[in-house]
Amino acid sequence: MSKTKQCLKCGKSTPYDGTEPEACAHCGAIYRKVEEALRNGPISRPMGSATLPPAKPRYAPLDHIEFARVMRAESIYPTFRAAVNIIYWVGIVLAVLSLVSGFWITLRSPSGPGPAMGGLLAAVLIYVVFRVTKEMSLMLADLSDATVRTAAHKEAAGAR
Repeated sequence: MSKTKQCLKCGKSTPYDGTEPEACAHCGAIYRKVEEALRNGPISRPMGSATLPPAKPRYAPLDHIEFARVMRAESIYPTFRAAVNIIYWVGIVLAVLSLVSGFWITLRSPSGPGPAMGGLLAAVLIYVVFRVTKEMSLMLADLSDATVRTAAHKEAAGAR
């Protein structure tokens, strides 16, 4: 049976099985220290004593779509991303040209709907290949950005 421990700092409950947790899963408060502080009453500091630095703001976690949008806007590979987009639009133009030429050949020759169907098939194939290539290339840039960001955060955490 699962038990819960209520945090006296934030009021939220943390479920646990077995041994009680040492810290609140929601706010990170150490249960023993919060209970001790409440038993001892408010902390009094002598005049002129150093005050604690302001707490770091806690940011609400972004959903994955918003996180990706922010990361892409702050990418360290903007030239690569721009080149990928240019190549994608070249592919779109090729697909449209393939489609138009298939229909144009069909109108100019008595060969039936074959060239139009071929142009349509080629246009769809070109579009899919360029679309998938764009997505894979941007995923590579996203992975690189995320790796650099993660390494920077670990480096900063280690320096503290």
